[in-house]
Amino acid sequence: MMANGPNDHGPSTSGRSDLDKTTAQGDGMVYYPSGNLAVAIIKQPAGHIITFFSDARASQVLASFDAQGVYKVDASEGNTLQDRYGFRTVPMFLMFYEGRLVLASNNVRTESELREAALGALVRGRKRDFLPEGFRFSTGADNTMLDYIRPHTVLREL
Repeated sequence: MMANGPNDHGPSTSGRSDLDKTTAQGDGMVYYPSGNLAVAIIKQPAGHIITFFSDARASQVLASFDAQGVYKVDASEGNTLQDRYGFRTVPMFLMFYEGRLVLASNNVRTESELREAALGALVRGRKRDFLPEGFRFSTGADNTMLDYIRPHTVLREL
């Protein structure tokens, strides 16, 4: 597996075309960005990422695309994903294909990097190349940011 950063688990490629609601449904890709929100709509036949939306338009997009699930998680407030995947740094992007984790990375900083990561996750999912069941990030100096963001917030020990 190729890694691009300290908490990056998954390869990347790129692609893009125009928004097409009829072909954006049913591909099974679900995004769980924590700390930041980006909505990616996947064009099913070709597997191209066709558009991204910011927080301001997310609710409109979610109402239009039934098959896509997008969740914004404030990891400094909630512990469920932290506990399950062992991350203590944000933003963290967890990408799933048919309910199974295919990419987990905090090494996404730009819109183009997010597109590449999402398409790479889609390609891996179609190849059934999932991260191992029970995948967790290991502890280390590069995985401690949440310990400092809000010291008064209750964070569970990993």
